[in-house]
Amino acid sequence: MDWKKVSKILVLMLLIGVISFVLSNDSIRSQLTVSNVQTFVASSGIWGPVVYVLAYVVGMVLFLPGTVFTLSSGFLFGTAFGTVYTVIGATLGAAAAFVFSRYIGGDYITGLVKDKFQTLDSYNIKLKENGFATMFILRLFPIFPFNGLNYAMGLTKIKFKDYFFGTLLGIIPGTFVYVNIGANVTDWKSPGFFIAVGLLVLLMVAAVAWKKWKKD
Repeated sequence: MDWKKVSKILVLMLLIGVISFVLSNDSIRSQLTVSNVQTFVASSGIWGPVVYVLAYVVGMVLFLPGTVFTLSSGFLFGTAFGTVYTVIGATLGAAAAFVFSRYIGGDYITGLVKDKFQTLDSYNIKLKENGFATMFILRLFPIFPFNGLNYAMGLTKIKFKDYFFGTLLGIIPGTFVYVNIGANVTDWKSPGFFIAVGLLVLLMVAAVAWKKWKKD
């Protein structure tokens, strides 16, 4: 018996079951709010940053919305530390999903993301030859859903190191914007809040402009 193959199948079945349960269970997803995340992490005391990063990693693997965690980090840790912890959690979570997709997921992941990420086929040559720069741009201008892209990239020819560092650096600007909003959301009249919203609008406009430029 090929135990390596059997172990992959068991891990795949387990993760599929957990993801399916989470995605289909409205009561679980309804509990995933900024306030609940803040309460959960804050209750961990000095271990809060570690708990937050681990929760973010799990969230990425299970297709949970990262925005909820990101906004929470600004309130919990402030803009600077919140950005650092979120970048770490999001990058590790993205890496975990990528590794699962490439080495374990196989046909299941292909069926899950192929319809939503057909345009990635046009990037395959670029990903193989210049993976870091391409990945950096895809993360900097989030035209694809973050969680789905994590799994989809595992099916391409990109090198893991290019994927990892392209993700790490590419998500920093967007992460800073959302964390900054979370840090200032309790005082919406403050200059910091308006700056945060302005940066968010600027990021969204830049993403739309880049997408339109790529089509022309």
